[in-house]
Amino acid sequence: MPPAAKKKNPAAVALGRKGGKKGGLARAANLTPVQRSESARKAVQARWAKSRAKRSADHIVRGSPLGMKRFNEFALEPQSDGLFEMANISPKRTGLPFVVWISPKAGAPHDVRVKVSKGPRVHTSELVSVAIRPDVHVVSGGKMTAHDLALLKKWVELNHDVIVKYWDGDIEYTEDAIAALKAIH
Repeated sequence: MPPAAKKKNPAAVALGRKGGKKGGLARAANLTPVQRSESARKAVQARWAKSRAKRSADHIVRGSPLGMKRFNEFALEPQSDGLFEMANISPKRTGLPFVVWISPKAGAPHDVRVKVSKGPRVHTSELVSVAIRPDVHVVSGGKMTAHDLALLKKWVELNHDVIVKYWDGDIEYTEDAIAALKAIH
């Protein structure tokens, strides 16, 4: 802050505050109901615009949104890591020795994929992306052992319809998709 802005005349500040307290009420009393409504609408829009600008500066950390955005706003942002839109399925639910992540398509330019990680708390650089059509194969993000890939392939075959329906939006709720998934034994 510049030095001139730090030093204010206390008397002027008190007088301005006093006038400000009265001014808003006096102005509102002289407005018609339509004018008050319009003024309130503009104030709300200004607050939302300010809030929206702040939220757009926020980012995603370990899958937790720091700012609130609509789902489609995130889906259109290639720079976001997208963890918030994926459901992580625990090893006890899948029967696999790793976490599997499923998601809806949400504007993705590729076909159905699942992601795999060692644990639930993960950075996107640690995810292994696996396509499931026409066959189960690693497409990016790292390597899987042949044994782990074979296990994942078995799980995908068991749950192929659920994964594809969730991807396509035919299963709308994540909880429904998770409930329909079967574990390998």
